[in-house]
Amino acid sequence: MTTSKGTIQGMACVTAADEKHQVIVHAQAFGMGQEQATLKPMIEGIKKNFGDGIFKPSLVLTADTGFSSEATMQYLFDENINAVVPDNQFRKRNPVFSDSDFYQKHKKLRKKTRKDKAKTNMAMHSSEFKVNFSSNTCICPAGKELKFLGDDYEGAKGFYTRFRGELEDCRNCSMQSKCMRNPVKEKGRQVSFLNDGQEKITCLDLMKQKIDSPEGRRMYSRRMWTIEPVFGNITSNKGLSRISVRGEAKATAQWLMYCMVHNIEKLWKNSKVESWA
Repeated sequence: MTTSKGTIQGMACVTAADEKHQVIVHAQAFGMGQEQATLKPMIEGIKKNFGDGIFKPSLVLTADTGFSSEATMQYLFDENINAVVPDNQFRKRNPVFSDSDFYQKHKKLRKKTRKDKAKTNMAMHSSEFKVNFSSNTCICPAGKELKFLGDDYEGAKGFYTRFRGELEDCRNCSMQSKCMRNPVKEKGRQVSFLNDGQEKITCLDLMKQKIDSPEGRRMYSRRMWTIEPVFGNITSNKGLSRISVRGEAKATAQWLMYCMVHNIEKLWKNSKVESWA
């Protein structure tokens, strides 16, 4: 797993709980750092515990940005699951944050202090290049014509037309440091433009429309008080700060034991039975 302390050997303990009482309905440990591929087995586990009809239209599934991917969104739509899973840029599109002085101040501070800021230097955007789709020509900001590479490159959004600068032009260009992320080696600057009228609507785009709506934001806001108290109780109150065994099966068993203790406590607190034998 890649963390702030580097790449370490670890497990991702993924957990699902209900909103009303924070009772855990399914949990599993995965030996992978990325969570995108874990949502499908979690949903299948919930179906196994409660039946295939558990995900009714009135039931809302929320998950954080770590679970967002095109494959995961495709699965949710194919299964007709009413889910709200935002992408990692959804707050930037939220007017509440974009208009917040505190958020903008924090954003600037984080940009200055992040360790990989040298890697985030963006190249000159393709909008700075003048493209003519009729003649298949492209002129760079320095006034040089780029070589046409074709208009049949298929990407996530649709088909793209690609151009690339001549090696000597880019190597001797005075705007090279602004235009390219890395020094010129074997190839010049390449730019791609989405062909007119050929844009695809992906499942991620559909989920973005959902999360950007007032109702989508309202539903996602419920995620925090649904699942975070579960992790807080297990890690802080119950003292499980790390998994102490190796392998997915053993790690899942250890995590499930703590989840069981959590559920017993929840059932006891919310039970109408006055005394327990």
